[in-house]
Amino acid sequence: MSKLKELYEKYNLSKDDFFKHRHYTIIKREGIDKLQAEAKIDIQYQLLYHSEDCKTAIVKAVATKGQTRIETFGEVSPDNNHNQYPIAMAEKRAMSRAVLKLAGFYSEGVFGEDEIEDAKELPELPANKLDQAKKAIAEGNTTIEALQQNWHLTEQMIKELS
Repeated sequence: MSKLKELYEKYNLSKDDFFKHRHYTIIKREGIDKLQAEAKIDIQYQLLYHSEDCKTAIVKAVATKGQTRIETFGEVSPDNNHNQYPIAMAEKRAMSRAVLKLAGFYSEGVFGEDEIEDAKELPELPANKLDQAKKAIAEGNTTIEALQQNWHLTEQMIKELS
């Protein structure tokens, strides 16, 4: 049995708690919450920095599981965050990192969906990329940047989507 499968079973995670990204395994937000509860991880947060407009922020997480303690950080800036709640996103990223590190998932190449800006479950590569990309963007399911990285859109396709 693989180490990753052992971890999924140990913490009662189901296939609905994670998905495969182009390069990574991603645990969904619900999976992180479940993992934190199952592993009995306690986290304290501290806002270390935020810009005047709050679009850039750094949150420190100090997490403990039994006698093990780690410190990690979550950060946001306009370059890596497009939601309307940047400080909350920095906290979520700090939480994901802390939980995944303490539970042993980070060493297995698993990330939280809050940690990676384009970590959305994208449909399989469609026969007609442009139509599917327009539909996904119109429905608010993804961004041009995420599609470009995951589907290798051509420059012409990007122009048509912009």
